[in-house]
Amino acid sequence: MNAVGSGVWLCRRWARLYTRNLPTAAAADRRDELESDLWEHGNDVALHSTGHRRYQLEVVVRVLLGAPADIAWRRAVRAQSQSLRKGVIMNGYIRRHSHDFAIALAALGVMPGMSLLVLLGSAGDSDSRNELYWVLSALALSAVLLSGVIVRAKKTRPRIGTALLVVGAPAPAVAWFWFPPLYLLSLAILVAALLSAPRRPSNIPAPI
Repeated sequence: MNAVGSGVWLCRRWARLYTRNLPTAAAADRRDELESDLWEHGNDVALHSTGHRRYQLEVVVRVLLGAPADIAWRRAVRAQSQSLRKGVIMNGYIRRHSHDFAIALAALGVMPGMSLLVLLGSAGDSDSRNELYWVLSALALSAVLLSGVIVRAKKTRPRIGTALLVVGAPAPAVAWFWFPPLYLLSLAILVAALLSAPRRPSNIPAPI
């Protein structure tokens, strides 16, 4: 290595060192900025006829003075990268378990409607057609909810499963309309189904 290129060599080596193991885009942008600075500095040297040895010395001084800022920049980029990575992992964990939670809630919501099967016989003997219609409506919603549980559990048609869960969510509230706590179960099934619904694929590339 000759003395003339020693400063630039040191600057580039230092840049490769403190950008090592960082996200590719951030490291590349940082090194591009460095090359741009070196090019502009080199132009200034040519315009003012500054000696090359002095130019290399100035580069070394800039590297030494800027090292603390470079290290601080590296720490900030690493912290941001780790935060994004943890966010992706946590988001995946929540969505994965929200899927299971939605299925569990929906399976629980089927039970109140199915419990009306014991009343179906007495409702058929009753003179009240409204009672019969109520039982059949609750059973129909429960059947839709059960279909949603099965489809979502298979994971073959998640969007259809979500639609079935949403449509069948009122089943427990309709079946036991005189028992307000089951209204909350219907609401929980609806919210869990929507939160765990598969997202449409995005054309926007994920951050590196």
